[in-house]
Amino acid sequence: MARNEVVDFEGSGWVELTNAENASGVVAIQNRGVDPVRVLATTDGTAPAASEAGGWSYLPGEADARTLADMFPGLTSPVRLWAKGRRGGYVMVSYA
Repeated sequence: MARNEVVDFEGSGWVELTNAENASGVVAIQNRGVDPVRVLATTDGTAPAASEAGGWSYLPGEADARTLADMFPGLTSPVRLWAKGRRGGYVMVSYA
């Protein structure tokens, strides 16, 4: 199922951007919040550990559009995308 919407989240935990489904094509994201957010991919529906330090950081207004495999070349078969902000976040996500 495709997703094309803004994900608004509070708190400092990881929030799934891929809507509980695998994303194999291009995933477009944009940080629409006022604080940086980190994004991280996983190989299944298990959220990253609370202490997970990896991922990419996106400043307010920054955007990206790539496959998860291109975003995270060191991860074998990434299929889910997660976001985390220090005080929450506001991320646009679009994929088919």
